[in-house]
Amino acid sequence: MLQCCKNWQIGWYDDRKETITPDASDPNWSVEHTIVGIADYNHTATRDLNVVLKLETGTSEDYFIGFNRATGANAQNDEADDELTIVKTGNNGELYSQSYLQAHLTAGESHILVGNGAPVQVTLVGILKPASGPWRATLKVENDGSAAPTPLPTSQPTPQPTTAAPTSTACISGKELVVDITKDDYPDETSWTLEDMCTGQTVDAGDVRGKSMCIPDAQYKFTLKDSYGDGICCSYGSGSYRVMYGGSMVKQGGQFESTETTTFGSCAADPTEPVS
Repeated sequence: MLQCCKNWQIGWYDDRKETITPDASDPNWSVEHTIVGIADYNHTATRDLNVVLKLETGTSEDYFIGFNRATGANAQNDEADDELTIVKTGNNGELYSQSYLQAHLTAGESHILVGNGAPVQVTLVGILKPASGPWRATLKVENDGSAAPTPLPTSQPTPQPTTAAPTSTACISGKELVVDITKDDYPDETSWTLEDMCTGQTVDAGDVRGKSMCIPDAQYKFTLKDSYGDGICCSYGSGSYRVMYGGSMVKQGGQFESTETTTFGSCAADPTEPVS
């Protein structure tokens, strides 16, 4: 189901792929394409039709559109059979990156994406289903003025002052928790919360700055959030974070979308490894 972006990366269908670059300056911009599934790549009747489309966003994270035709080598699908699939991945689709299914559409359905700094709508106009021969999916990509997500940055942001790593705290009772965050270029989008899973109470919350504190033995859930939905690495700065509990690393990273959560500790007050 996520094969459209991998097909782009591998290059198996380089003669049957195309990049769509939305024109944010034209409110009436739209394009229409008819594509086929990979199982019909070699069919003589459809050799002029693409099998994968790339929607260029102006960042390293782009969207890839394919027709998930469940036939031939693709007959054993377990989801989104004969639907239009939209997948998001990084590295411009040219190198390895985690893929995320954004939507799968049946005829008449639409999905809003951010493309090249402006919201665009992808609609599966319809599927031509001849009794014999390849099926064809026709889709339309157009600027959508009704949606208003925060536009992608168009200029370099003003550098932010560097935040010093949190100072270690000596814990007489309980354990030390260290939250250490390296900012990306848009630190105001980042925040975190710490919840005591034993009581259901929020213990602490903060913005992008790190912190060190003493907390009782318990089970905790740490959640890092990015309001724009692109994590803190690596499209707009090489941000990262780490969470340490009782001197042990329980989570580190930076590449996620809107939220990333990890749970650690135990309500029984016995030390455990992180469980997620």
